[in-house]
Amino acid sequence: MANIVDQASESYRLTIETKYNEILATKFGGNEILAELIVSSLISIGLYWILGLIYFVVDYTKKPAFFYQFKIQRNNDQLKKDKVGKLLNQIVFNQIFHVILAYGLLLIKYKYFPIQRKVPTLTWFLFEFVMFNLIREVTFYYSHRALHHSSVYKYIHKRHHEWQSPIALAAVYSHPIEHVLSNIFPIILGPILMHSHNLSGYIWMAYSIWETLIAHCGYHFPGSPISPVFHDYHHLKFTCNFGVYGLLDKLHGTDKLYRNSPFYKLPRIYFSLKPSTDMIYNSDKME
Repeated sequence: MANIVDQASESYRLTIETKYNEILATKFGGNEILAELIVSSLISIGLYWILGLIYFVVDYTKKPAFFYQFKIQRNNDQLKKDKVGKLLNQIVFNQIFHVILAYGLLLIKYKYFPIQRKVPTLTWFLFEFVMFNLIREVTFYYSHRALHHSSVYKYIHKRHHEWQSPIALAAVYSHPIEHVLSNIFPIILGPILMHSHNLSGYIWMAYSIWETLIAHCGYHFPGSPISPVFHDYHHLKFTCNFGVYGLLDKLHGTDKLYRNSPFYKLPRIYFSLKPSTDMIYNSDKME
């Protein structure tokens, strides 16, 4: 089956590879480090602000009311001027730090690691994508749980939890140490270990940023393929749901509080125009 799929899509793969190499040569003079630094920065910063600000407008204005009704944690207005200012300052600092760190890591990558210059087949890319998710799940879970340890929590991770009712822009509102350990490292490790083509890395990066914004947005919209309820509950209670998908939380039993809460009964995907959280708030059983 894999050979059939790859053979059928081979002409598209070759077209993409040719176009990629052409852009690399004409727009970046063949400088792969410069190309990766610029493209990855545009993705990580540009996509973050575009989507984050869209959510922020809804949070701040509470309009359109149709969208705002899907807010998971209700009656928890945290958008105070001083808090928003602190949020924006930290995000900008982390993103500048991210670009500087990325440049250093790219110098190391292109000097010591094998570079894949062949665009992957469709089936190999799908395999890579699964591996990227598994690697991130493991690294994020353990780094995130370690940051909750009492000996370091108040010095590092407590900053991120200032947003008990998270908003999308607060996804990378964190101490710089946390930003490296839990935000950057789990995402870049997969493509490095898999010796992936840069194009695979760009797609994975864009997906990861979109997913973390969804996880922190605080809205459970109908039809969304990703439910933010799991991570939103982590911000509500602090002591459970340390992973992305909950695989290791289930293994280690760190999702028990969540499983015993009414939030666990909410559907991951639903298509009703009635907010899923109505079943909690209307029943007066919120925990």
